[in-house]
Amino acid sequence: MFCRVRFDRRGFQWAMREAWRRANATARKAMIPSEEREARAATIRLEIEMLKYKPFAVSIERIERQLRAQLEAIL
Repeated sequence: MFCRVRFDRRGFQWAMREAWRRANATARKAMIPSEEREARAATIRLEIEMLKYKPFAVSIERIERQLRAQLEAIL
């Protein structure tokens, strides 16, 4: 992933920010108890499953992408 960024001042700045962001995300995940994390994941999975029953007039692609991103962030 880092090979796409030129190695200059801006590229190095981006790499440091990205490393910091990932480290913070990992630390935040570690602070959440596993039971609570699994409960939230189950709720999100249920919400994704229930999207199938929305009317055809409702566009569910954006909502599903957001829910899957939340699920990935939790797990």
